[in-house]
Amino acid sequence: FTATEDLRSAFPAEAARRIGLGVVPLLCAREMSVRGAMPSVVRVLMLFHTERGLREVVHVYLDGAEALRDDLDADT
Repeated sequence: FTATEDLRSAFPAEAARRIGLGVVPLLCAREMSVRGAMPSVVRVLMLFHTERGLREVVHVYLDGAEALRDDLDADT
């Protein structure tokens, strides 16, 4: 997980453990402080094995966070 510096109330990994992800290694880090960056963002990097093709994988964004990835087409 990474989180913007304005999020200070809890560790994202702590919340993930509470919902059952306690058996995998979890790590938290702070996002770089970039002028004009979107505030209140938690990013999650998940590694997984699948037989699906890259175009079958669906990226999930909440509350306008898709603006962080303007390199992804709506079709991919």
